[in-house]
Amino acid sequence: MTSTLEGMRVKGAVDLLLFNPPYVVTSDEEELVAQQHASIEGSWAGGLYGTRLLQKLIDDGLIEETLNSQGRFYLVAIKQNDPEGLMKQLQKRGLDVEVSNVYLI
Repeated sequence: MTSTLEGMRVKGAVDLLLFNPPYVVTSDEEELVAQQHASIEGSWAGGLYGTRLLQKLIDDGLIEETLNSQGRFYLVAIKQNDPEGLMKQLQKRGLDVEVSNVYLI
């Protein structure tokens, strides 16, 4: 059993990785229930900071491991996810980071 990108065997082979993770800030309990019941809430319930799944990808080094040397990673995030903090974490992993667009709704 695996999650995220671990079982895909695409190490260094991905040109473009688009990521629209569950990013809405929710309680740990709400996130757990949504994921266990495979309900629609699981598509947006992102945990305490709305970054639980993304944090796993960053911490496990799966983003830089998956992309090829010219690969691009696009991420959807909201203000509550602390985009600046996420950018710093990605930079510490050796990735070049920039904000493409900011939409206020």
